[in-house]
Amino acid sequence: ALKAVCERCGINHIFSFPLRSGRGEVFGFLNLASFDAAPPSESNVLALEALVSEVGIVFHRLRTERALEEASIRTRILIDQSRDSISVIAQDGKLVEHNQRFAEMLGYTQEE
Repeated sequence: ALKAVCERCGINHIFSFPLRSGRGEVFGFLNLASFDAAPPSESNVLALEALVSEVGIVFHRLRTERALEEASIRTRILIDQSRDSISVIAQDGKLVEHNQRFAEMLGYTQEE
């Protein structure tokens, strides 16, 4: 079935490259179709593999950053909406973050 579709569309070659994270984990594939009659040279294939390797690392990093941002937003919402007093204090004793209930318990505004 795939061969018939390729012939109908004029595709002569299909390449599938794994998308890998910086640690080498495969998280997807990049598929390329070529309309050229001749297969690509070995140097072109190696260049594509190198490019896909870099694209995979960047794409995975962007996905990871987005997931971290979303987790941070969910955590902030949970902290802000809690009826309990919540604070995060660094090892040096500095207040990193807190919710409104924590500030109220100490008699301060959240900004103070």
